[in-house]
Amino acid sequence: MSAASTLRIPYWDWAYNATVPEAVNAQAVRITTPRGLEVIKNPLVTYKFQGTPPQSGFRNDRTSTFLQTVRAPSEAGVSQPGIVNQDLQRNAATLHDQVYDSLTYIQAFSSFSNTGGVEDPPYASLEQSHNSVHVLVGGSGGGHMGRVDYAAFDPIFWLHHVNIDRLFAIWQVLNQDSYVTPQDSTGTFTTAPGSTEDVNTPLTPFHGPANVELTPANSLSTRRFGYTYPEVRDWGRSNEVIKSETITKVNALYNPSMKSSRRNLAMGSTPPLIIPPSLLVDGKYCKWFANIRVHKLRPILSLQFALGGPFSIHIFIGDVSDNPKDWGTDGSLVGTQAIFSDWNNTSREGEQYYVHTSIPLTRTLVKAHEKRLLKSLDPESSVPFLAKHLNWRISKHDSTAVYPDHVNTLKISASSQEAWVAASEHEFPTYGTSTTHTECTNGKPAGMKHGDNLQAR
Repeated sequence: MSAASTLRIPYWDWAYNATVPEAVNAQAVRITTPRGLEVIKNPLVTYKFQGTPPQSGFRNDRTSTFLQTVRAPSEAGVSQPGIVNQDLQRNAATLHDQVYDSLTYIQAFSSFSNTGGVEDPPYASLEQSHNSVHVLVGGSGGGHMGRVDYAAFDPIFWLHHVNIDRLFAIWQVLNQDSYVTPQDSTGTFTTAPGSTEDVNTPLTPFHGPANVELTPANSLSTRRFGYTYPEVRDWGRSNEVIKSETITKVNALYNPSMKSSRRNLAMGSTPPLIIPPSLLVDGKYCKWFANIRVHKLRPILSLQFALGGPFSIHIFIGDVSDNPKDWGTDGSLVGTQAIFSDWNNTSREGEQYYVHTSIPLTRTLVKAHEKRLLKSLDPESSVPFLAKHLNWRISKHDSTAVYPDHVNTLKISASSQEAWVAASEHEFPTYGTSTTHTECTNGKPAGMKHGDNLQAR
């Protein structure tokens, strides 16, 4: 029990290094036991199921036939860690930039915490990158991390979710006046549909010391639970000092444009994006995004809804392979946004379960500029370039292609946003107005047309 009281779960910072940690890939590990050092099978590689899944709550498909958790399983049902890392590395820049945007741009908890935000693009919720990591690690072929009903059985789930907890703790320091706001509940096991959820709603089934029922109000800080993270030293100093120190630490890890905070890159870590001086005007440049709106649940009473189960939307700048199995490694791929949906979720007609996410395009446009394919990041140059080269594709969890027009809730748009490079490593960039450019997507399948509204249902 004394050991359990000091047990801490490590986090996997996939925004800094998208390579799966060796700790969850190595087949054997050396540990200290009462008998000395011993080599044992690594329990973090897989979990062996104790029996078969129950009929209720689990979909009866290929995943349900595996006797242990797998990642990107082969035809023989064997994990393929090399494929997982390959897919993660192709999306490393997207994950990196999404996280930095969420920490530096999003100030409202409702927009940071989930993909249901209804503000104007760009979108930068923590949930969008959380979902993509799930599906990328699960891979095609039914890997457990890509399935809502099975994901927590894979040991890597816990390293992933501790990182989500860490990023939330960082965001809380940066946005100390924003938290849970009252909203209508869609219903849970203990909350009736239509009731109000707020800071006092029980977080069933979790309890704290002395069996006190946990709520958002009494779970606001990690301090209550006796832990913190390297970027959050939130004791013995003022809130202003804590925030300033956290900004500096965030820049040291993720800042995409600060020369003074460029880190010594560890092997496999994602390099920061540096905006060349030729693309800056008085410290200002244009950021670019592909924005996605889609309904994520399977239909019950209406055909207005999208696909059932997890699926992925791939954003490209350039030509795209005809083979959907090549999309994840295609040289023109900018990033993949996974829609992490539960097979067992259902939706009644009229209920809204729309996902709003954004894939950053700026890195790819900077590379096009360096190859002299693009004059500048200004709309005058970038809009016609994106109108010609911006493409997207959809694939189901098994890599089956889906034609975009067949998902009649899908809408893709392109937008630009003014940004000013931070003056020092102790500040974040500042952001200006965002503009949607329908010229980039008009006439393309599921593309936003002139006169469309991305928020329209």
